[in-house]
Amino acid sequence: MDMAVVENKQVIFRDYIDKERVPRETDMEIRIGEIKLKAPKGSGLFLVIEGFGVAKVVDSDNPNVKPGDMISGFTGWEEYSLIKRPEQLTKIEPDDEIPLSYHVGLLGMPGFTAYAGFYEVCNPKKGDYVLVSAAAGAVGQLVGQLAKLHGCYVVGSAGS
Repeated sequence: MDMAVVENKQVIFRDYIDKERVPRETDMEIRIGEIKLKAPKGSGLFLVIEGFGVAKVVDSDNPNVKPGDMISGFTGWEEYSLIKRPEQLTKIEPDDEIPLSYHVGLLGMPGFTAYAGFYEVCNPKKGDYVLVSAAAGAVGQLVGQLAKLHGCYVVGSAGS
């Protein structure tokens, strides 16, 4: 059987060595390669289209994931990713009332981090003062909302 081969645009880090600064656009390059739209048989891997952490499975050799399934988690910065570590992904059950974008925010890593940090680590009582550092970030803005919903007085800081 012939396997479809397609162009695959990727964002690749090149020369990013200096951990003292934030990566710059010049540290990255766009490469265009090719990829087969078929997961290698016997590999247990599956192929997804990158969707900034939410993706649709194109092909699969993994018994727990089938073509058409939606997943969230670590995917490459590319149009197609051959997933080698499926344990880092979560299968998304379709729900017409929950937008897919929620799985990279509120229902993804930022949401779980905010929830655990606020309720498990901080665990304030109603009326407590809560200072949220990096309140403009993905996690901080959710912590601020959780604190307000919990009945806390919230102060947020952002930037320098």
